[in-house]
Amino acid sequence: MKKEVVLILCLLFLMQFVSASSIDDEIQKITHYAEEYETGNINYIQLLLHASSVKQNLNKLMGATDMEYGGLLELDQLKSFLGEPSEQTKWVWVEKEEREKRLDEEVPVWKTILYDGKKIQVRISAFPSLFMKEDKESLIYRLNFEINFKKPKEDMNIKGKINEIQDLAEIFNLNPSNENAENLAKESVKAEKTFESYKIVGRIPTNLFVG
Repeated sequence: MKKEVVLILCLLFLMQFVSASSIDDEIQKITHYAEEYETGNINYIQLLLHASSVKQNLNKLMGATDMEYGGLLELDQLKSFLGEPSEQTKWVWVEKEEREKRLDEEVPVWKTILYDGKKIQVRISAFPSLFMKEDKESLIYRLNFEINFKKPKEDMNIKGKINEIQDLAEIFNLNPSNENAENLAKESVKAEKTFESYKIVGRIPTNLFVG
């Protein structure tokens, strides 16, 4: 009986170690892609697509549920893999009601810098939300990658185009069909041309989310 208990504990420890190692590998990927963008080896659209793919992989490794809602994570799941939170807050976003709500007690927030280069800074973040499912309100989190440009630039309303590319990337990752690949490639080319024109006059938003 004791041997069986020890074996189970060893297996659980090994599974957690493998998961933590895999998560570190994914984090290293996003820093690698950020470096590739800094050196000009990939463009901004490609960086967004890679970040979207890494986010999906992290969600799977952490055991996120309801992927159709962007991957929902619980507090304990984040603590296990991201460690101690960066700060605490009493304000949470109430989903489906599109409003903020003040809680009686503080809840954790995660904001960690993964890459700090000359052009961009990449952070992984997880903010609390209240999510209603089956008439039950739950505190949930979603992983996000924040890509901040170092030099202040004039804001331009291209977030909608970026969200469209991210949505297409999510669809392709879930269903890599030829049709989805063509749609993603077509819109990526259009968006990249648009971004290039903004780069010329220095008009790219300074803070964009992947999540």
